[in-house]
Amino acid sequence: MLLNQPNLDALFISFSKLFELAYFTEAQPLLESIGSRIPSNTRDQRYPFVQTISGAMREWLGERRVQNIVLDGFVVTNKKYENTLVIDRTDLEDDQYAAYSNMLIPNLARHAKLLPDVQIAAEIEANNVGFDGVPMYSAAHPIDPSGQNAGVQSNLIATNPLNSTNLAKAQARMMSFRGPDNIPMGSYGSTLLVPPSLKFVADTLANATFFPDVKNGVNAAFGSQTNVWQGQFTVVVSPYLTDTGDPTTAVWYLLDTRTANMRPYFWQERVAPQLVALVDPSNPNVFFHDEFYMGVRARGAAASALWFKAVKSTT
Repeated sequence: MLLNQPNLDALFISFSKLFELAYFTEAQPLLESIGSRIPSNTRDQRYPFVQTISGAMREWLGERRVQNIVLDGFVVTNKKYENTLVIDRTDLEDDQYAAYSNMLIPNLARHAKLLPDVQIAAEIEANNVGFDGVPMYSAAHPIDPSGQNAGVQSNLIATNPLNSTNLAKAQARMMSFRGPDNIPMGSYGSTLLVPPSLKFVADTLANATFFPDVKNGVNAAFGSQTNVWQGQFTVVVSPYLTDTGDPTTAVWYLLDTRTANMRPYFWQERVAPQLVALVDPSNPNVFFHDEFYMGVRARGAAASALWFKAVKSTT
């Protein structure tokens, strides 16, 4: 290939098309299942939450009962991300395009598309402080973050391997979460988020007609039990979560993801991944190193949102 500017421009236009095709065909399991995508138009995005508002209607007797509304929230700052490839000039001179077209460009697109999933998983593992001033998973979530109503509640369940009995505990815990007015918040677990070692157990709970449960510490001694959880959950398996490799000790999560814009996590997107290239033969980097550069640039951030739509089971 003659390495003049028109030929290089045409080549990288074809690379961009390959990148775009691979990018839009790649799935985003975590973002699509447990997170929300929120566009951002500034470096620091503030998210307010209504902290004290009654969750229930009442009979209208006399005048309206005016309630005080307190807006609180937190700020999420966008971060920059990159992934860069170096292309040896001699590869292009010798028409060695196949490795880039068939392997490197699709893989670059795949990692760009999975950026929100990787960052959401990192956010889950980090257990950062949320809008109520305590970590996302905590035994000390205030019932009323404004401090007017004392009391705390927990979205942690300890020593809890994934089985039908412990899943019932997690579901009951989630359904018991209350707002500042002591009215249940309406949370209901609809998604099981698990690492790879729990895929079989989670799939069995979600889909099997019968499930051999543990009774009095003896596995399946009473025969196969009817699986009351069949069809009630979506299973999401993420390889980016910490995995002990042992189904009896692996951490799992029950999440309420029924409403797309009211999920426990979100990806704040400032700039979607873009493929950029340095292909000018007269550029000093090309001149001194005999190399071209191509890479992806993106801006965004993952964040924890609604703790009362998540329960974590630890061991």
